[in-house]
Amino acid sequence: MKFSVEKEVFQDVLQEVALALPRSSPIPIMNNILLRLEGNDLTVYATNLDFSIQDTIEVQGEEDGVITLPGKPLLTIVSNIPSGPIQIEAQPRTAKIMGRTGVYNLIGTPPEDFPPMREVSAPEVVEIPWAVIRKGIEYVGFCAAKDDARAYLNGILWQLRDGELRFVASDAHRLGYYRVISGDFRGSADVIIPRDALEFFRKRDHTEEGVKVLFSESQIGFEKGRTRVVSRLIEGPYANYEDVIPRPDGNVFRIAKAELEDSIKRILPFTESPSHTIRMDLSTEGVRLLASSPEIGDAEEHLSGNYVGDELQVGINAQYLLDIIRHIDDEEVLIRVYTPNTALRIDPATSLDDESLLFLMMPVRLE
Repeated sequence: MKFSVEKEVFQDVLQEVALALPRSSPIPIMNNILLRLEGNDLTVYATNLDFSIQDTIEVQGEEDGVITLPGKPLLTIVSNIPSGPIQIEAQPRTAKIMGRTGVYNLIGTPPEDFPPMREVSAPEVVEIPWAVIRKGIEYVGFCAAKDDARAYLNGILWQLRDGELRFVASDAHRLGYYRVISGDFRGSADVIIPRDALEFFRKRDHTEEGVKVLFSESQIGFEKGRTRVVSRLIEGPYANYEDVIPRPDGNVFRIAKAELEDSIKRILPFTESPSHTIRMDLSTEGVRLLASSPEIGDAEEHLSGNYVGDELQVGINAQYLLDIIRHIDDEEVLIRVYTPNTALRIDPATSLDDESLLFLMMPVRLE
């Protein structure tokens, strides 16, 4: 195999497919990226068996071939080569990478044992705008668990009905819910997608483009142009989240997002990991945040928002609340408090006809 390609073009595609590299694997070839040259088309592919990414770019090809190379070393080398053309010459077990300032020889592996890209036998195919997928993931993805024994909590729930798409994620301490209504897509699905697979959409910016989504019983596929992504689905069912979303009334605190964010940042150093507990005192006379740490000291913040409701004290994980309000695109937020022992509901103050966003956060027990 022999070809040349601009450094930035090659780096971009390697960064893209490297999202599918396993964090660690006892099988050495699984840590590799496959390169396949056919004419001027270079296909770049990586997989961790649960999640795969494949893309094809145009290069100046001289000799067809295929090889797998250690993914992370390859990306490191290419990322640090100065701008300009890169030449790559590969034999069955070695590859020479030549840039403007040096030559780098990587030991490769023949591709015979590399898992092929999976095909999604999809009875359902839907086209969804890229911007919708990316926005849903950015809004709620941070709420998903990372290594929970309940597998469904490690993913993001997609519920697709004709003209309506819902994204739901929760780690049992907080929950994010985003719904969008649009005539741009039609179809039906109810699937749980691993959060790692969806990181792909946050890393790329194609906001005006549509993505073809293929659903099967155990897999989901995404296709855009020459890019293909395939992921396993997490077995469900997902918890019945609708039953835990409280009514949109209760005791309501309305405050400027920037003021609340700044107050939490100032008081956060006075909390202790992992609970980061602060006390929120709510009354019609004012709202206060209080925190205390044996090692640091104590702090008290007075907030100027508007509160309507009963006098209450509730314990809050300050880091969780900060994460939530950072994901709300509005100048003001609404915090609905019901009792000291039930979930708080956090909403943007502005409601839209075609979008809904809300978060739930479990309170922390005060001693």
